Formats: sequence, structure tokens, C-alpha cells
Amino acid sequence: MHAEQKFSFHDLKAFTEALFTQLRLSDKVRYKYTDDLIQIIAGNTEVGTAYRVSKDVLKNIELDNEAYIAEINLDLLAEAASNLKPIRYKPVPKFPAFEYDIALIVDAAVNAGDMEEFISAKAGPQLISIQVFDVFEGAPLAAGEKSIAFRLLFQDDSKTLTIHDVEPRINKVTKGLAKTFGAQLRS
Repeated sequence: MHAEQKFSFHDLKAFTEALFTQLRLSDKVRYKYTDDLIQIIAGNTEVGTAYRVSKDVLKNIELDNEAYIAEINLDLLAEAASNLKPIRYKPVPKFPAFEYDIALIVDAAVNAGDMEEFISAKAGPQLISIQVFDVFEGAPLAAGEKSIAFRLLFQDDSKTLTIHDVEPRINKVTKGLAKTFGAQLRS
């Protein structure tokens, strides 16, 4: 059997934080602490409080354990949320993405993030994702060199992409990386 866990003031705060995260308001809410009270503030307005129930109230309602309450003014919370940008959903793609991995050998001083930005700018609008999935230094590479591997994800809303669709973009990117970063394809 598990020992009974006691609920704490910090648990209550965690619940309120989870609520504000779900409402996309976590970056707009801050907390002000005083003894057994937390003021919940959005902008310059107090939108709620969280506190420990007093021992007198606990005795009146015949509750043996500590209890905590969060009071939140939903009208003020709605007002704070009214400035949020609407969530935009995209339909699930009808056509699968085309995944392409590319490993490049560059000088050890070259920044993978700079290469990632370059690829994003040059690969075209069908590139929907890029990530570094491997960085390697050591034998068999020469001293002062490293290999950086990228996973590129291409997708088209109107058709399934093939290597013939993606290859011209990859060639353009590879040539640009060679010119800009001295990158060579790793075989």
C-alpha cells in the first residue's frame, strides 16, 4: 500500500499553472506571494487568489486534513484571453512527407545552426522540417573536421513527392553549402 500523500500549497499552485497553460495564458499570469496567500495577477489586475483554508473553517466543516482553495474571476480571465491570437488548425495532410537524410563534412568551427538556417532558406517552400540528428568528430575524419547530419522533411499538399521532385532542391542546397561553408557530402 502507498502512504497517503498530503496535498500542499505548491500542488494548488501547480494546478493553477496547468489551467493557465491550457488556456494559453501562462505567459500573461504572474504570482505574488504573501504567507499563506498567492495573488494571481494578469497584467496589472488581480484575477484570483489561492490560499490555505483556515483551521476554524476546517473545524466548522469537520475536515481533518488541510485544504486549499483557488478563487479565479473567470470574467477577468476571459478579458485577459481576449487578446490571444486564435488557434489555427491545418487539416491532416492527404499525401505523405518525403524524408531525406544528408550528412556533410565541414570545418569543426562551422555552426550547425547556421547551416540549418541556410538549408531552410534555400530548400524551398515544401521543406516543412529540418533537424540535426548527428554530429560526429574523430576518425575517420581529419583533425579539425566534423560531420553534421540533417534530416529534411518535404511535403506537398497536392501530391506525393518522389526523389525526382526533391533531388533538384537537395542539389541546389548541397552546392550552396559547399560554396558557403565548404561542406562536402559524407559518403
